[in-house]
Amino acid sequence: MRLTSGRLGLSYRYSRDYTYNTFIWPELTPKQQTALEKLAQQIIDFCKQATSAPNSNLTLGKLYNPESMPAKLKQLFAKLDSVVEQAYRPEPFKDDAERLSFLLGLYNKRITEAASQEAAKANAQDSEEEEEEQTTKKAKRTRRAKKA
Repeated sequence: MRLTSGRLGLSYRYSRDYTYNTFIWPELTPKQQTALEKLAQQIIDFCKQATSAPNSNLTLGKLYNPESMPAKLKQLFAKLDSVVEQAYRPEPFKDDAERLSFLLGLYNKRITEAASQEAAKANAQDSEEEEEEQTTKKAKRTRRAKKA
């Protein structure tokens, strides 16, 4: 979030478009999709169970606080991170800097491709307009020649 979100006072401001959708999501195999769905459901189930258990003083805030997060939830998130990381590439990243560099490289490639497509589209439209203009001029010359 530090990289893609803004701040308002001491808090982060984030939106799905700028914070989360900045990074390109890889194409998943059916096996990866199933693994992600399964782990996500396990996390949801764990959180529901932990917060609704009798005599539980756990809140979602406490569950997601790195200092008070239960070991089981940490394990589930570590597995989820591993599955997501393997969806991008088979070998693990050595650190967050390498991971971020990889993700921003994918993003840069995507926006470069999008810009190229837009330029090609604009060039095609310019060519069509130029061709239409030439056709109009030719038609005018033909009409003048017939009148003469």
